[in-house]
Amino acid sequence: MEFRLLRIYQESFITRMFSIRQGFHSHQKGDVQWYKMLSYVVYDSNHKPQHLIGKLINVQKEIVEKQQIENKAYRDPLTGIYNREGFRSKLDSIYDELEQKLPVTIVVMDFDSFKSVNDMLGHAGGDAALKFLADTLSKIFARNAIVARYGGDEFMLCLYETQEEKVRELLEELVKEMDRVFTYQALSHKISISVGAVLTNEPVGFEILYKEADKVLYYTKNHGKNGYHLIQHLEEI
Repeated sequence: MEFRLLRIYQESFITRMFSIRQGFHSHQKGDVQWYKMLSYVVYDSNHKPQHLIGKLINVQKEIVEKQQIENKAYRDPLTGIYNREGFRSKLDSIYDELEQKLPVTIVVMDFDSFKSVNDMLGHAGGDAALKFLADTLSKIFARNAIVARYGGDEFMLCLYETQEEKVRELLEELVKEMDRVFTYQALSHKISISVGAVLTNEPVGFEILYKEADKVLYYTKNHGKNGYHLIQHLEEI
């Protein structure tokens, strides 16, 4: 609903400030409506504020359309979590203030022998397993984390403002949760994941951390799979 604030105008008044703000109002039913407010302060000839003049505009439709476009561009259609582009976009916001977000951990993972999952459960069953991993990641890493499906059965995490002890605790929980017999319709098959992670306490570019984490992932796969390894940036493994 649009409405105008009462506008009082006198020739002696001088406009000194103009602003545009956007926010939301929550109704009692719990739904959210977005509004944009255009306003400016009117001062008298002695530069004293006299009135606030403005207009409140319902921009719910524009916000919803923007979110829908963003979801198509930045969300994985199968799992609903971020895709590669969405991950990089969110990561940019972290890197804009990286020193305040440390420590940062980059985590890469994929299923162990995912081809056998598809072979035994069918492609629909494989998709269900991917969704299960995405849901598990979103549940365990609900705070200070960016969760994404990077492509195929590869998933990516960025944890920020999270100390090493907590990172290890969360990764341990993830590996245990994914180590199971997964059932799809009448078919069952053993699933598990391998994880590689790199933590830094200093600003380091994403590509460097990603390459290190990928190297750690292959170390995990070559040393028994179904587990995780976490190292510090520049640490040998």
